[in-house]
Amino acid sequence: MLVNNVKISNLINKITPYYNSYALNKRDLQPFQSIEIMWEMGGVLLDFIDKENIKPHALYRLIYGKSEGSTNIGQKSYITREFQGRCVRIHKIFNVKKDIQSQLHSLKSFTSFRECMPFFDNPKYMFKGKDRQDLLDLLNSEKTSTELLVLIRKLQFKKIGIKNDRKQRLNDFENEKQVFIDFYNYCYSLIKLKNFKEASKGIDKKYYELISKNTSALCKDGYKFYQFDIPSASSELEQKYGELISYFVSKNTNKEVRRFRKIIPPERISRLAEMLYSLTNSSSYNML
Repeated sequence: MLVNNVKISNLINKITPYYNSYALNKRDLQPFQSIEIMWEMGGVLLDFIDKENIKPHALYRLIYGKSEGSTNIGQKSYITREFQGRCVRIHKIFNVKKDIQSQLHSLKSFTSFRECMPFFDNPKYMFKGKDRQDLLDLLNSEKTSTELLVLIRKLQFKKIGIKNDRKQRLNDFENEKQVFIDFYNYCYSLIKLKNFKEASKGIDKKYYELISKNTSALCKDGYKFYQFDIPSASSELEQKYGELISYFVSKNTNKEVRRFRKIIPPERISRLAEMLYSLTNSSSYNML
């Protein structure tokens, strides 16, 4: 079912404050508070989906828009389809908002919850009764985020039976392609602000400078890669792009890089490297 642009524009206006509240304050919010914001945004999306009888993924695409230069979709919110879908999933997992704090009161990391979501909403793997409570107890435990992820990975392998082998996932690069596109569009949105102070707010300039150099290194064989650490305060999208770059940094051959360039043109990779560097340097930013 087609939905007119005015309705989509109004919906974007409704959900953008939730997204901004999450994105701008995430470092100060407790994880359960971030999930509460996403729950609220998911409710708005679900109401629209039900009222307009539109398929969720079709709506997410209309809200996010396509890549830079698209002309057939007028609205671009830069709220990624993945984030929208996760908000809807969260709203379905918790019947009422107060359940979030009640069940995840001591959650230390949103990532830990995110990795466990199939155990909360996938009919094939959903935990119930004691299993569900044991999982909540684990998420609320005193274990560090790193310790939790190790245990969660083991749980995924045991219950779902699919090992999250990064080399295996990169066989088709579809996930990495989407990460690149999402991160490219995010950086492009900051460039479009035409305001360096506003665009660079909250950015770890050293991190952006290093991933700019490493992004440039993807353009041709033989370029030098630089080791780097992903800052703990990075957004989910920044972290995912950092993980993508880390994969190529860790390789001893150019095979995977060449295959990646078959789906992402070198000129687009180079453009992202330029945008990344410009977000660390006001002179470069003003020249773009």
